Amino acid sequence: MRRSMKNTDSRFDIALCSVPEAARLVAIPRQTLWNWLEGYAYPSVGKVVRARAVIQPTAGSGTTLSFVNLMEVRALAGFRSTGVSMQRVRKALGYVRRKCRSSIH
Repeated sequence: MRRSMKNTDSRFDIALCSVPEAARLVAIPRQTLWNWLEGYAYPSVGKVVRARAVIQPTAGSGTTLSFVNLMEVRALAGFRSTGVSMQRVRKALGYVRRKCRSSIH
């Protein structure tokens, strides 16, 4: 998730672990985590569709994750393990973004 304002909370800003380490800690395949961080392409009805990333690294580098990122990964892994589709996850994230934007203005 992208933050719109500079946050001084170190839980967002300090690199806690690498992507492979986060995948190991949460017990998910590394490629799955990379897909969540970078998005991915997949075939759909004769064309290639691009799925957007669902987690935005906040610790500066795209290869290290903050504590908050690690908690996002853990939550997303939990949703996925109960059968929640990535389509539903992206729809929910879009809803939250719209609601947060409208409450700020």
